[in-house]
Amino acid sequence: MELYRITLAKYAQELHASTYPGRWNPRDLPVIYASTSRSLACLENMVHRGQKMFDQRFSVMVIQAPDYISPHKVHQRELSEEWYQSTKESYKECQSIGHDWHKAKRSALLLVPSAVIREEYNWVINPKHEDMRQIKLIRTEDITIDERLNMS
Repeated sequence: MELYRITLAKYAQELHASTYPGRWNPRDLPVIYASTSRSLACLENMVHRGQKMFDQRFSVMVIQAPDYISPHKVHQRELSEEWYQSTKESYKECQSIGHDWHKAKRSALLLVPSAVIREEYNWVINPKHEDMRQIKLIRTEDITIDERLNMS
């Protein structure tokens, strides 16, 4: 299967795990975020980066994960009603799930609902899992974002 990650072009040549905290990882827990589509990856970036999406050069990383790698899936029904909000409590809930998954090495892939579009999913990749060597960056692509999305 193909996963998509949008990042600054200067960082798009290799799969690099950040230890910056995100919804599904606390600080100092290395993970790689990706999405099920380019468009969802773009929306996720726009929510977090805002105007910077139009001021800097970004690239799409196309990542190949073999179908035989079974992801661990987080279902919305397992989460509180407020899980998607940008509050300390909702982040703590999701980070705890991501932390437990990462440390237990349940799988190399965690499929999580998107807080931006809750009916769609994002991927969290555990670079410390033994199956990580099967997950490859197969190419990078330029991305052009329509200026009409620039809300500033």
